[in-house]
Amino acid sequence: MLRDRGLQALVTLLVHVDEQGRAAEIKLKQGSGLRLFDDAAHQVARACRFTPARRGEQAIASWVEYPVRFALKAARQ
Repeated sequence: MLRDRGLQALVTLLVHVDEQGRAAEIKLKQGSGLRLFDDAAHQVARACRFTPARRGEQAIASWVEYPVRFALKAARQ
């Protein structure tokens, strides 16, 4: 629906990545102004596998800023 309207957006999330590389917690840092984009960004982050931070050889949990851009591709000619 949003693509049909030609809408694009950038959503910035804060993601707490656990030691296994999973999104343990997700917070909205900068929303798009449209809940559909914000919700879709949360789904994207939840499905991602991240590389956890490391302290020496040990994986540790950490917060990362995660931008999700929803952009339309240029039409092929």
